[in-house]
Amino acid sequence: VSHQIDSFNEFVDNYIPSIIRKNMPFITGIGAKNFGPDNAHYQVEYILDIVNFTCVKPTQVVDGVITNLYPNECRLRSCSYSAKTYITLLQKTVDYSDPNIPDGKVTEEEPIQIFFFKLPIMLRSKYCHLYGLSPDQLNELGEDRYEPGGYFIINGGERVIVSQERITDNQFLVWDKSKAQKHLVSGEIKSVKHIKLLRYLM
Repeated sequence: VSHQIDSFNEFVDNYIPSIIRKNMPFITGIGAKNFGPDNAHYQVEYILDIVNFTCVKPTQVVDGVITNLYPNECRLRSCSYSAKTYITLLQKTVDYSDPNIPDGKVTEEEPIQIFFFKLPIMLRSKYCHLYGLSPDQLNELGEDRYEPGGYFIINGGERVIVSQERITDNQFLVWDKSKAQKHLVSGEIKSVKHIKLLRYLM
């Protein structure tokens, strides 16, 4: 299951932040868009950027106190083993109305960290409380000594992502000759009609 755990770590460490970076910063403004360098800016622009993404290990609140949430508790209580993620927002305003300041007057606010979403955590990943524990330590937490991980706990049930391998649609694939074949090469194509999804506005 190491490839599944490595894939999850890669997803949280790099893939989610890369999606955020591709869609940031968000820029809006007021006034005509003919100010600033190359006349390509609004008179006053508001820029919102996400400069950091973090994921913490699963926690819970018990009698007003934040404590660690472990997988076996989720199994017994029929809850999900998930963690909170946070983003750091950077907000600034750029005023291009003064011709004496061609690059605009920048007003930047203090960065703030806010809650983003809850993410199901894969067992034995680096964001799991079981990460790096010895067999004896796993036993103390109610887990199997040889718990492999690589799955999730959703509403108390263990769920695994099943990898599937299938032939690519509408691509011609060629194989070399095998002992059972009389031809030099063989090919195969799975022809599938493309379905265009239409949205009707009422």
